[in-house]
Amino acid sequence: MNKDEKIALNAVKKETNQVKLAEIAKNASYSLVRREAVEKLNDQTILIDIAKNDKDYFVRSMAVYRLTDQNLLSDFAKNDKDHLVRLAAIGKVTDQNLLADNAKNNKDYFVRSAAVNRLTDQNLLVNIAKNDPDFYVRNEAFKKLTDQKVLVDIAKNDNNEHTRSMAVYRLTDQKVLVDIAKNDNHRFVRFAAVEMLTDQELLGNIAKNDNDPFVRNAAFERLTNQKMLTNIAKKR
Repeated sequence: MNKDEKIALNAVKKETNQVKLAEIAKNASYSLVRREAVEKLNDQTILIDIAKNDKDYFVRSMAVYRLTDQNLLSDFAKNDKDHLVRLAAIGKVTDQNLLADNAKNNKDYFVRSAAVNRLTDQNLLVNIAKNDPDFYVRNEAFKKLTDQKVLVDIAKNDNNEHTRSMAVYRLTDQKVLVDIAKNDNHRFVRFAAVEMLTDQELLGNIAKNDNDPFVRNAAFERLTNQKMLTNIAKKR
């Protein structure tokens, strides 16, 4: 930061007049100074203009973050050319219908994930957890699911092993986890179940007998019973 920029920044920090702040926000040479002015602006019309037209995406992001119109924010979240602006916009959306629209349809998976994080509709979250094309978004949806019956159904019956694995990590019923650890046909899912198990005898059994070394090792790492550890280590 050069001397002139520092002086201008200190001046705008002290400024309270909204007309002067608007002038600075639109016309100051330094982006940091414009951003500081935007942060103190209240005029929604001016903020919209800056959000659309400033040449610096950090300034536009700050302007977007100061907006209140939910439909306009959703539009920025879906259509702005800059990733940071889209994220700033979705962070201010509170309307559940608009969040649902972005969670389902936004092309930016980071924005979809941020929208999912703020959803409350469990049925929609289930749909996204099972069907979004991006692992990151599906995982965010699973974090929001609370219905254990739904999670058990997905963990046992979904035809995608990665989806089943994510559901397994949300399960709390040890009996269900035991069943999955013993019987799922994919090692990723059995591995996930093993990582959630606490039963030392069962973990020892899996560490000795699972047909996949990846799963056997995961079970071995979960063991705390020293006698079991010693016996299994001798046979490895």
